[in-house]
Amino acid sequence: MAAEPAYLELLDSNQELRKRLVLEETINLSNQKKIRILTKDLEQCERYIKYLEKNLVSREDEIEELKIKLKSILREVKKYKDHLELKEEALHTQDSRIINLEDTVNKFRIQIYKLITTKISTRGITEMDIPLLEILDRRQILSNIFYEIRRF
Repeated sequence: MAAEPAYLELLDSNQELRKRLVLEETINLSNQKKIRILTKDLEQCERYIKYLEKNLVSREDEIEELKIKLKSILREVKKYKDHLELKEEALHTQDSRIINLEDTVNKFRIQIYKLITTKISTRGITEMDIPLLEILDRRQILSNIFYEIRRF
């Protein structure tokens, strides 16, 4: 009988150890399952990080291209602005020349009108002179109107 309590104690200890072993194996299986899930998550996150890095590099390249295009466009805009300013100066100069030429033309018309009226008054008005005088009068009126329009 003395052997029986030791044997029973050994059996109890063995049974307790088996319970612990089963519990440890269950915990190990659960932990291995969690590790597999976490490993898959880690791999997925690493793939996503690589994708983001590649995307970031692509975006940086695109940003650099856009910066280069922007600089080019700004140079063109400056060139066109300078060109426009030169054209505006040329137009202003041409307008001044046109106004001066119109003044000269008006002076010549007045001189022609005076010469014709002087000639007509010295020799008398003929039937040929009436249409000429009407044309000159109308031309003078139109010239004055255009001159006034130009001033505005």
